[in-house]
Amino acid sequence: MKASGQEVPRHIKQVFQKFSENLACEMWQRDTQVASADVASDEFNAFHQFFVDNPRNQWGLKGSPLKHQGGEQFLFIHKSYQEFFTAEKMIHQLLFGHTKSVDEQGHLVQQQTPPLEKRSSEQVREYALNQRVLQVPQDAAIIRFMADRVRQGMQANAQAQAQAQAAAIPHKSKSASKYASLVDD
Repeated sequence: MKASGQEVPRHIKQVFQKFSENLACEMWQRDTQVASADVASDEFNAFHQFFVDNPRNQWGLKGSPLKHQGGEQFLFIHKSYQEFFTAEKMIHQLLFGHTKSVDEQGHLVQQQTPPLEKRSSEQVREYALNQRVLQVPQDAAIIRFMADRVRQGMQANAQAQAQAQAAAIPHKSKSASKYASLVDD
């Protein structure tokens, strides 16, 4: 599929998601709501990776919930989006490590990551969660988003276990039940 003469990445949703997560987290770590793409600004070096001209960034900028604010400044359309994407990145890093990323061409790249308990302290130290202390009240929304994600995961896990247990219990078919009642008579 092509749009405006460019090839649309196969995993476009992940391109939008990863771009938004990475930008939101970088903004959170720098305690700002504005990312500057202006090469003359002091903040440009911090956000340079998001504005380098490559297909991943072009699609990320097009599909992320950002607004362009005068000059070369970008911000999320609402602070809650920035908080949500920051929390998503933190949860993904904790649960899955760096299992999914998007290369410069916008292709999804899968990586094998060991379970959290087998990851090295160096790997865990690089996680966004360890870059800055979450504080209440300013980071309360991020904490709530993370708690909701953990709760959803626990509920999904409990449902999967219940389904597995239900599937393991032998069920009598209707014909087997009729046969058993005839034999009993």
